[in-house]
Amino acid sequence: MNPRSVLLLVLATALAMPTGQASAQLIAVDPGHGGADPGGTGCGREEEDIVLDTSIRLQALLLGAGFEVLMTRTDDRAVALSARSSLANSRGADRFVSIHSNANAGTPATGTETFVSESPSANSVALQGLIQEEMIAAWGLRDRGSKRANFSVLTNTTMPATLSEMGFINHCEIDSPLLGSPERRQEMAQAHFNAIMRHYGRDPGMPPTGMG
Repeated sequence: MNPRSVLLLVLATALAMPTGQASAQLIAVDPGHGGADPGGTGCGREEEDIVLDTSIRLQALLLGAGFEVLMTRTDDRAVALSARSSLANSRGADRFVSIHSNANAGTPATGTETFVSESPSANSVALQGLIQEEMIAAWGLRDRGSKRANFSVLTNTTMPATLSEMGFINHCEIDSPLLGSPERRQEMAQAHFNAIMRHYGRDPGMPPTGMG
């Protein structure tokens, strides 16, 4: 086969390849806190453990759907806020999804909310809305809304970024039992997965069941 024929064959193969197959999107998944910083605590639980487990479950779902995944931590270690955004930026992540649980002083609050930066991109806002919608559908907690804040991982990342607050760890009657349940954390991982898939125009379909 002459060089021109080879070139034409390569071009034809590339054009026939389904969209998104040539290169997978890299999703940065950021489990909040870790190490000496447990995050919110309450009802015998610590945020750092809950969000790490949820994030690892999300990682499994994303990998099963063909995404590439960059985890800012995979165990109980401290990672500086600046290091989280720097890692995602240096690796050219396509999206940044930070996962947290909430806590408050005084009478325990309840509900789910999602943040973007104070000057978000349109893609950040779109992903934020989908994540909030899917989390509310998953757990049915009070909808505290889509909000904006000057959080480091939202303002120092160069890609569209969100920060999820799944529920209040110190609300022992409602939110905390959901956060403490492996089965319910799987639902929340699924919610984030569904939102990311929808954000990319893909049907969540029947993803892997994840971890037991």
